[in-house]
Amino acid sequence: MICKSSSRLINIAPMDINEYYEKLTTLTKDGSKPALGRIEEALALKEAAKPDDAVEAARFDSVTYQVLAAMLDRENVDHSYDVEMLQVLTLGAEAMVAGQIERSLKDYRLLVDTLIAECTVSFDMLQLTVGRIVAALRKTVYNHDRYGVLDAFIRRAAKAVDNGEEVDRDAVADMARELYRLDNLLSIHGADDEAILKFITEDELLEIRENPQEGYLKKDPIEYSRRWENVYYDVKDELDKRFADTPRGMGFCFEYWHAMADILAKEHRILWRNPHLMNPSVIFD
Repeated sequence: MICKSSSRLINIAPMDINEYYEKLTTLTKDGSKPALGRIEEALALKEAAKPDDAVEAARFDSVTYQVLAAMLDRENVDHSYDVEMLQVLTLGAEAMVAGQIERSLKDYRLLVDTLIAECTVSFDMLQLTVGRIVAALRKTVYNHDRYGVLDAFIRRAAKAVDNGEEVDRDAVADMARELYRLDNLLSIHGADDEAILKFITEDELLEIRENPQEGYLKKDPIEYSRRWENVYYDVKDELDKRFADTPRGMGFCFEYWHAMADILAKEHRILWRNPHLMNPSVIFD
């Protein structure tokens, strides 16, 4: 897995992320150098340029992997760089979460789905990288993207089984369960049941259909809608500003949820029931 350059670090003057993006883009568009050489140079530049602050450093990481993904996408016409593409997409997703820029993961499935279906990497590597991308998406509100990635993966896994490839059935079964829960929670009902049933039983499929809940706490179904995905981070930004100087002690969650419901209703015409209303027997503080 790509993690850092093996070259010696270069010495550069401090730069902001926009200057870094321009320098990185120029580097990756230099067609006179092989792609793998440009990747190495880009990673060396990243290590030299990114700040000490962990969140800001993760944002530099995110920019790096997005630019590298765009470069490889242009040049991966014959699947020569499938391994590197999966690596930078995985690391990019994780960096966006670490950099607290989760909204950048919206529509991430569009970068991943076709690659999952067509890439030539080993199934073990595909399973590892897709699992990490899904884990990153799980930390966002983009459930439709998580669904799309899981759906593409399970369809590919079913083909791998049919072709006699070695598959970690237990790990794939967990991903099949997650896919089918989302299929019901999002009211898509488009997952390939035949593919899913290669990894879990019919009885388990029916059990998930009857109770597709994810996790211990119930959520308002609106949280599994595209409308929620489209407005959530804007609302969160507004709340962060409103409560910037408010102590977040015991009972703060109720004040926060009340304000959130108010913004959602007045500005977005979304009626939302908070976790306490959805789980009246649970004590929140």
